[in-house]
Amino acid sequence: MGGSAQDTVEWLRSEGYDVQLDGGPSQGSLSQCTATGVSGLRGSNIDDEDRRIDKAQLDTVYVTTSCNDTV
Repeated sequence: MGGSAQDTVEWLRSEGYDVQLDGGPSQGSLSQCTATGVSGLRGSNIDDEDRRIDKAQLDTVYVTTSCNDTV
């Protein structure tokens, strides 16, 4: 991990995941945050190459973030 939290969230959503944040900015933008972890990716709807099997089925994943709250 260690990439932009905003990019991580956008990519996961584009893959069909329902994304919940663990952490996040108290003010400002998610683009100022770093994704430090993602949990919940493994499940019955994921194949051996980490791709979603059924795009219609929503899976919730959790993105842990670290943010600098300075404005």
